[in-house]
Amino acid sequence: MSFLLIGTSCYEEILLEDDAVESRQNLLTINHIDGITDLLHNRIFFALGTTEIDPFRVEIRFETYTQLSFNGIDLRNDTINDLGKVQTSQVYSCIGKEGNHTDTFEVVFTSIPLVHIVTDEKIVDEPKSFCKMYMQYDDPHDGSEQIYQFSTSAGIEIRGASSMRYSKLSYGIELWKNRSEEEYKSGLLDMRSSEDWILDAMYIDDLRMRNKLSFDIWKSINQADASGENKLFPGINCRFVELLINNEYLGLYCLNEKLHPELMGFTHDQFLKGGLMYKAVYWSYGSTRFEAIYDPPQNSFFWDGWEQIYPAHDTCWNPLSELRNFIVNSTDDQFAEEISGYMNMQNLIDYYLFVNLVQGYDNTGKNTYLVRWDHVSGFHVLPWDVEATWGLAWNRERNRPAGTVTNHLFERLIDTDSEGYTEQLVTQWQQHRTDQLSDATITGMVDAYYQLLTESGAYARERERWQEFPMDHAAEYQYITEWIHAHLEFLDEHFEQFAGNDHR
Repeated sequence: MSFLLIGTSCYEEILLEDDAVESRQNLLTINHIDGITDLLHNRIFFALGTTEIDPFRVEIRFETYTQLSFNGIDLRNDTINDLGKVQTSQVYSCIGKEGNHTDTFEVVFTSIPLVHIVTDEKIVDEPKSFCKMYMQYDDPHDGSEQIYQFSTSAGIEIRGASSMRYSKLSYGIELWKNRSEEEYKSGLLDMRSSEDWILDAMYIDDLRMRNKLSFDIWKSINQADASGENKLFPGINCRFVELLINNEYLGLYCLNEKLHPELMGFTHDQFLKGGLMYKAVYWSYGSTRFEAIYDPPQNSFFWDGWEQIYPAHDTCWNPLSELRNFIVNSTDDQFAEEISGYMNMQNLIDYYLFVNLVQGYDNTGKNTYLVRWDHVSGFHVLPWDVEATWGLAWNRERNRPAGTVTNHLFERLIDTDSEGYTEQLVTQWQQHRTDQLSDATITGMVDAYYQLLTESGAYARERERWQEFPMDHAAEYQYITEWIHAHLEFLDEHFEQFAGNDHR
């Protein structure tokens, strides 16, 4: 026998208060899990945790109707029903009757976690609107078909300046205990505990995977000891979800951790230890590419294309000002001898390999963080928003596979060959190519994501929901696979040339 199991949430859950936000339209409950209703398309979603269960023996409960059938099977209320074989690739018809009234709707099972946001307020770009968030998900590590539920109060807002030009929006989520906006932390979908989360629309990327692919690879190749004994991953984790807001299906999203000081292990006194975090938010005529300094810092949390993230209580631009002045104005000999006193050299190796692997033109300037954990760690460059990558440009055009990306910092590192920088690049590239960055490893990750999003039915629903840009997932899958092979071949030749050149 096969059963769909239910478990209590794996994560800290704040019991929802009765704050009058309740319009979830519960038409069907399976094993005590309420289906999430998409009123626009007359369908109910359930997370399944796998692509197929046979037989699907579950406890059924319904209140809206006196009679309910599932795929031609008359259901018995408040007891176990055998629904036969269910698959994520199929859609199942349900007919509900109450007196002379009959409703027909569909039941959809997905192997991707579900998120449902319910709010009676308009969602805007600041301030956050009060909402309730409900999730259905599986534990990817326990090997079972168990489904969990999680519910919480939260604040939601539209996020992403460039993404607001599109009809599919990204959202920022902050976990709240109640309407008083008291924050709390919880880990979601096997990710790190935090109060801040991002629902990324991934809209310019037809495959809806480039950002996740990039961060998963960044995690695999990052070797810099960023935070001392804590060994924290200096990046973010991501997981695919399907999103509904107020019973309207909005499609495939990625639930992302938000890169902020606490996620990076910062404590309340990190500033006293030398901890700093800056975010490059604008190109500013080359300022965030370390090409120039135009204006001295002011008493503001924004300066010359940069935003100060930490500390949040007062401005502290001197360390960044000194770093930028050194990169822009130092002599070659000074740069070669002293750059390691400003920045973490292992991180500079990791980041150059990464940003060229993904061909992240935007990530040589504005889509980066500069993070320093203490006075001796040196600044680390960290990526964010890595969607315009893997052969895709910010405007949805395609980039040829033969090409490298750089900025003035990396140009100087290569030209001066500080601490044997180019030799270390070549050595680590060649080592990674036998493992984390082999053709088979990278295309295997693409294959796994593509299979998940296809077999879950998420790709088909995404094409149906968002038609602003026609999507041919099979053609895009073929394109990225061929692009990866061609780009890796180009990079092998690029680093081979490094090995034979004298850069001093």
